[in-house]
Amino acid sequence: GDTARALADTKGWLADGWRTVFVTEGHGTASRTVEVLGGEGIAARLEADLGEIAPSVVHVACGSIDHGFVDPGLRLAVLTETDLSGQKAAGKDGARMPTRRRKQIDPLTLEAGDYIVHEQHGVGRYLEMVQRTVQGATREYLLVEYAPAKRGQPGDRLYIPTDQLEQVTKYVGGEAPTLHRLGGADWTKTKARAKKAVKEIAADLIKLYSARMAAPGHTFGPDTPWQRELEDAFPYAETPDQLTTIAEVKEDMEKSVPMDRLICGDVGYGKTEIAVRAAFKAVQDGKQVAVLVPTTLLVQQHFGTFSERYSQFPVVTRALSRFQSDTEAKATLEGLR
Repeated sequence: GDTARALADTKGWLADGWRTVFVTEGHGTASRTVEVLGGEGIAARLEADLGEIAPSVVHVACGSIDHGFVDPGLRLAVLTETDLSGQKAAGKDGARMPTRRRKQIDPLTLEAGDYIVHEQHGVGRYLEMVQRTVQGATREYLLVEYAPAKRGQPGDRLYIPTDQLEQVTKYVGGEAPTLHRLGGADWTKTKARAKKAVKEIAADLIKLYSARMAAPGHTFGPDTPWQRELEDAFPYAETPDQLTTIAEVKEDMEKSVPMDRLICGDVGYGKTEIAVRAAFKAVQDGKQVAVLVPTTLLVQQHFGTFSERYSQFPVVTRALSRFQSDTEAKATLEGLR
């Protein structure tokens, strides 16, 4: 992590006629390393394939190695990203982003009293998992309680086979819902109202989209070498959907009309990394970027993520939340001008 010392040692090795190699995970980082070495007056060149290693020049190549080493007998020095920056290089073959999650509910995550939504019957209350034997076959069922058919009577119950879980989702509304009646018209009316509301929203969106397309926007430039370096340092293997979305977002940014895009996905599926790359692309074009989040906890989490990802670049990152005093908040805003 002591870059100054690493550069000083490198100059010493070259002066003594040693063979020196810098190994990086990604091509973008390799190109940046050659620039840094050149700026320090150190002869360096990018190697697509390490063949014969000549002395008196640093050979920079892409590869995967955890730690560097120095061999006085061979008069050979090999350094890695970890040696230079103090941070472990991103391993593309290591941790992977999760694959696409199935839409159906997981019975193991349900607790008695949880509200669920059945595609045909509406909102019910999960009671327990039970086994029943029907015509000699024993199967597992979700036992779900619905509103009683008659007032004053106990609630109706529905047994949902576990092989039909694709029709069931967990209720995610903010308040406790009203249970629907089995065979009643409430659920049908609810879905009809929802469809009508969706059509109205769609009409408003069409108007908004037309106005947006007519408005001028900033055309961002193509990716810089630093952009490629940042993306090479991502410590996960991107999913196909994530790569597609990242490419589409950057393509939108390079158009002359304002971007109108919504990224949806569960926690841990790579949405933040899409924002990290888009924000960095904007910064590379001389723009300031504000990331708005709904809670103070997310401010701290995203501040840590963005700061870590941008730590190797001259990008200023600041957090602003209600936990700061007025003086601290003012200093933060002043520092971003």
